[in-house]
Amino acid sequence: MSKYIIADTSDENVSVLKSLILKLEPKPDILYPTSGEDLLSLVLTENPDIILLNLESSYPNGAEACRILKVNRFCHQIPVILYGTLSAQQYLTDAIIDSAADAFLLYPVNELSFSILLRSLLKPNRTNLPETTKQKSIQSDQTLKADDLSALEKAEANLLESEKLYKNLVERLPDGVYKSTHEGKFVEVNDAMVKMLGYDSKEELIAIDIKSELYFRPEDRESLVLQEKFEEMGIFRLKKKDGSGIWVEDHGWYSLDADGEVLFHEGIMRDITERKIAEEELQESEERFKMLYEKAPIGYQSLDENWYLIDVNGTWLEMMGYDKNEVIGRWLGNFLSPEYTESFTNWFPIFKTKGTIHTVYEMVKKDGSIITIQIEGRIGHTAEGTFKQTHCVLSDITERRKAEKAIADERILLRTLIDNIPDPIYV
Repeated sequence: MSKYIIADTSDENVSVLKSLILKLEPKPDILYPTSGEDLLSLVLTENPDIILLNLESSYPNGAEACRILKVNRFCHQIPVILYGTLSAQQYLTDAIIDSAADAFLLYPVNELSFSILLRSLLKPNRTNLPETTKQKSIQSDQTLKADDLSALEKAEANLLESEKLYKNLVERLPDGVYKSTHEGKFVEVNDAMVKMLGYDSKEELIAIDIKSELYFRPEDRESLVLQEKFEEMGIFRLKKKDGSGIWVEDHGWYSLDADGEVLFHEGIMRDITERKIAEEELQESEERFKMLYEKAPIGYQSLDENWYLIDVNGTWLEMMGYDKNEVIGRWLGNFLSPEYTESFTNWFPIFKTKGTIHTVYEMVKKDGSIITIQIEGRIGHTAEGTFKQTHCVLSDITERRKAEKAIADERILLRTLIDNIPDPIYV
């Protein structure tokens, strides 16, 4: 009967590995440590045949735990198999190499690869050894334990230091870190989470009912995405202790048991209230600008470098009698009076070079009528300084031109009458 130690905080992973081992031998002795101290203690007291370590275990990670075991002269010869997901492997590649592990398996584990690897690493069962050999082995173990007391204490200290480092990191994070039950009670929170929500202590925050006292909308905690994918990045409002609201960005996930049932909600939460307010103010500003742009008393048009319309506002469309989908992407020359098309061809390159324009031309409305337009424009440039588009405002001066012509005609008529009176006129 072989002896195994599986160090993994996931009940689901443990269940899978146990089932694979049971296929290899019917009655294995499988032990499960609950902490870093417990792992080292089990290894030194039980002398297992195989140690399986999850890379992503939290007491400490599997690679660090393996490294500690491998520098201990009492247990360094025990085969250690590291396993983990592809992302964990990529993230901890250097740590895996430095750990001196005997093998690495990608999780989910392939059954055939797992079985072959275990058979190749398993030591001969001590029950098959002669009695004298067994006795010598036991005596040797006892001697090693006595001689290695200081090494054990040092390894335990290293494990405690690693756990302390991990906890210190979580506590110093500026973002809130939490673990809660599916029913709605906090199990663990860090100081940043307490401060973010305005509570006086961890104990006070842990005592609240999450669904009724933390969420403005309880359904924010039970999203469809989270239920289907077990992980989600969500943005919603939470209720602080004083009743005020904050906006948070929550990267949350479900921790599942061996049967796929939700054990805990875990995640990292960031206060984005200031960002959310800035986004809302920006949106309001954009809406005001859009309203001003669409309802401005003068028309606006933008052309690309080949005279094709990129954009127009509502006043332009009202002035010309078109809908927007009828003009965007069309050549501006299609809307000019024929006699102005050639002159436009001449002054557009000058406009691009000079960067500004002030001119008058005639445009043909959708109903065929002609209006006189006064245009003021500038060239917009890219960050590299090249042409991007034109920005022009247009005023319909048709009536003004008619009035100016009427006044001019009256002056001509008056001058003609005066010049043709036979008698002298004195003023």
